[in-house]
Amino acid sequence: MKFTAHKKVLAKVKSTIKKDKPANLDPKKETTKASEPKNQEVKERKLFNFIRVKKKKTLAIIGIVSALIIFLGVNAVGLYAYEWEGKYATNVTKYIPYPIAMVNNHFISYGSYLDRLNMLKDYQANFKKVDFNSAEGKKQLESMRKDVLYGLIESEIIKTEAKKQNVKITQKELDDSYAQLIKSNGGDKTFAEVLKKYYGVSINEFKTEVYKDRLLRQKLMQNFSADEGLNQESKKKAEEVLAKVKAGEDFQALAKTYSQDSTAANGGDLGTFGKGKMVPDFEKAAFALKANEVSELVKTVYGYHIIKVTEVNGDQIHAYHILIKTKDFQTWLDEAEKNAKVKIFGKV
Repeated sequence: MKFTAHKKVLAKVKSTIKKDKPANLDPKKETTKASEPKNQEVKERKLFNFIRVKKKKTLAIIGIVSALIIFLGVNAVGLYAYEWEGKYATNVTKYIPYPIAMVNNHFISYGSYLDRLNMLKDYQANFKKVDFNSAEGKKQLESMRKDVLYGLIESEIIKTEAKKQNVKITQKELDDSYAQLIKSNGGDKTFAEVLKKYYGVSINEFKTEVYKDRLLRQKLMQNFSADEGLNQESKKKAEEVLAKVKAGEDFQALAKTYSQDSTAANGGDLGTFGKGKMVPDFEKAAFALKANEVSELVKTVYGYHIIKVTEVNGDQIHAYHILIKTKDFQTWLDEAEKNAKVKIFGKV
């Protein structure tokens, strides 16, 4: 009886438990549902941290870039607007390639300009005792700035032409020539002392920054003198004019039309002169002519001449000439500088 009663009670309890039991008591499913909010929270926290770190890095990069832009801008204003030339400007331009000019799409660095200018300033101040704070000194400094800049522009034009003509300075040529320069100027010690005292540079700096350009210029000049091919057009033109003279055309009229000498306006009239007044090649050909004779082409350092002697009075002659200039180095350089596309930055 007691057992039966207990059995009934247990049955009721069991029945009650079944009614109150949730629809799903699977422990795995329950855990998943409970962890979902936590996982979402972790993901959001990670995303937030990632964005925060990314934002910090971006701000840092922006800060660095902004500072760099300001630094570059301030220095640019100092160099181009206020003509900074002190040690700070020299050091900055050694590492940052600010341009001072552009020649035929080739940049000339501000650093090379300051190196040359400072070298010249040291020489003028230490050797010639120029005071650049005086009115005369300031005027001289302005002239020096232009001289240095145009010297660098000229060097750039020469480098480009040397490359076209395959004219190169080998290391041995540079070393041998520089050694000879040092020897002729008192030797290593004396030469180094002079450079340091008056120019503020070392032997090696002078060699690479100044002397190498000078040697290249000399070698290109030699190439112009030796290469007849460079003057084929001039020679052809001179031959054409000579043919007109021989055909009987008026010499003075031809001189006015074709001669490239300052005497062209006067029909090529050189006036009366004796020996020792003209360059040797011209003089030799002119004094070999008789009155009213015309020479063949005579080549001098100036170009191709056609000479006509009109009078011979003892050791004096009266002559006319027509000059067709050859492309000698200086003539070429003057033309190249005139035709070069040059852009100068700043106030120089």
